[in-house]
Amino acid sequence: MIGKKIYRFTEIDSTQDFAKEIADEAEEGTIIIAEVQKKGRGRLNRVWFSPPGGVYLSVILKPPLSQNFFPPISLLASIAVAKAIKKLGLNPSLKWPNDVLLNGKKVAGILTETNSKWKAVILGIGINANLDIETFPEELRETTSIKKELQKEIVIDNFIKDLEYELNQVYFLFIESRLAYILKEWKSFSQMFNRRIEVRTPTEVIEGKAVDLDEDGALLIEMSDGSLRKIIAGNVKIL
Repeated sequence: MIGKKIYRFTEIDSTQDFAKEIADEAEEGTIIIAEVQKKGRGRLNRVWFSPPGGVYLSVILKPPLSQNFFPPISLLASIAVAKAIKKLGLNPSLKWPNDVLLNGKKVAGILTETNSKWKAVILGIGINANLDIETFPEELRETTSIKKELQKEIVIDNFIKDLEYELNQVYFLFIESRLAYILKEWKSFSQMFNRRIEVRTPTEVIEGKAVDLDEDGALLIEMSDGSLRKIIAGNVKIL
């Protein structure tokens, strides 16, 4: 059960790094929460600005599945975040592979890391909750926060409880191999399909129309010649 064991920190370098340190011995569903991260990070080792007022947590998951089945975990986490935000009266959307948006601007990100040494998946979630975007570094001000969109602060502990509940619900579906349902849920929150997008991968830039996710959660793009490209990893920009 996610959230049965919780570590809370006023300040920490990174919830992800602490989770890695205890992953082998920790029980399934252990959560690490921090009010501030000094070295928070997102995908591709990008800095995740983590001042007071945000939600920064990592979850240690040990699904009884081969690591080949782990990639959809970032998708299910995105669903859980979107549902928790929706309970506040907002209308979040999802952008592949791991962004949660409000009014087209990023409000939350997901990071999953795994290694056979840990025998676990470390799921990291960062959410701009009660943050004033005006205080962010200049290069990060294209994001948004729940406070900005809702025009008021939220009770973070209550929000985290809602998030725990939604994570438990969707993670159970994952363990029960109901991936088709998870993908359907994810797509119901997304506004990127049937729109032209640009995908930057480590080796190329691809333009096309986002048409679907495949059964493994990879992005399918229709190219100008009508062919389909399968994208396993990359950064998406909606054109």
